[in-house]
Amino acid sequence: MKLKELLPGKLGFGAAPLGNMFRDIPADLWRELRNAGPVDPLAPLPIDN
Repeated sequence: MKLKELLPGKLGFGAAPLGNMFRDIPADLWRELRNAGPVDPLAPLPIDN
């Protein structure tokens, strides 16, 4: 039996999909959201301009 037959819909983790795997985020929106993040030097997202 295939996994798609076992699961009736999209697989998610609570109200938030795992890794945002169900929709694409345009590169320009991703950069805007990344740059609006924390300014902490230990933040996991690098800021490159």
